Amino acid sequence: MRLAFFASVLAILAAGSAWAQSPPATPRPPDAPVVPAQPAPSPEDPARMAQARERFQSGMSHYDAHRYRDAIHDFELASSLVPSADIAYNIARCYEQLQELDPAIQYYERYLREKVEPPDRPEVEAKLAELRRTRELARQTRRQRAGYGLLRVTSREAATTVSVDGGSPAATPLERPLRVGPRSSLVAEAEGMQRFVARVGARPGEIATAVVDLEPATRYETRAAGRLWTWVVGGAAVVATGVGVAFGVAAYGRSNDAGRATGEEQLRLYDQAGDLANRADMSFAGALFLGLTSVVLYFVEGASSETRQIPPRRGLRGVVAPTPASALAPPPPAAQ
Repeated sequence: MRLAFFASVLAILAAGSAWAQSPPATPRPPDAPVVPAQPAPSPEDPARMAQARERFQSGMSHYDAHRYRDAIHDFELASSLVPSADIAYNIARCYEQLQELDPAIQYYERYLREKVEPPDRPEVEAKLAELRRTRELARQTRRQRAGYGLLRVTSREAATTVSVDGGSPAATPLERPLRVGPRSSLVAEAEGMQRFVARVGARPGEIATAVVDLEPATRYETRAAGRLWTWVVGGAAVVATGVGVAFGVAAYGRSNDAGRATGEEQLRLYDQAGDLANRADMSFAGALFLGLTSVVLYFVEGASSETRQIPPRRGLRGVVAPTPASALAPPPPAAQ
């Protein structure tokens, strides 16, 4: 397909008397974006203008002969002599014919950026979107053929060093995703933090994301101490109370028996009743002491606390989620 370069020719040939008259404009192919002419610079240097015109016409001839690299060379020389947004468009067309998408996209973007109100902006923007889709598809295909996926790593801690499968360490934030296999080992380290080790992976053509959440190297936990002795002493007080009640009941029974007996038997039963009553009193006194002690221990133990070291936590914390590359914006080139 013949490129519609003649508008750019008019932009260069339309200068003052130092320029030759422009030839009649040749009709453009209907599917070629229209590139209207820009106002030409004043011909302060006729020799420079003539050289630019010569280079531009040479570029047109090379393009028609499908010698696109030669055309790019001449167009760039012409642009260096007489800057023109239209020439950037023509260079983009040459790179597109060469299937070199990155420079083609750059020059189309330059054309839209430098051209004053380009009337063909919708067509050029549609062309840019198509080229970007084609570029991402090509990148995905290369990743699939290479047999690796990509891993984006972010860390909540600054200056975290990460590596995959024992490779060269890289500091976060990473400028590029890391290459990973379906089952790779991720190691992350930072000063004063526990070493982070996790199993990650992505299938060819996929991009996964890992969020590293490091923990301090030494962590302690403080919690209220239990009330063990409160309950032990309180339980002893309850037992002592029960023993006192048992002795008291036994003393009461002996006293009733003594009231029905006579002589020496009566004296003996009264002695037993008195002995049991004394034991009951001692048990109740002990229960009272233990009860008061348990109350004091309840408040003392409740105000105390204990500190223990938390063992290191292993494994990944965060997200390792594979995502089809086609659903993402084009990623930057992978780190080697």
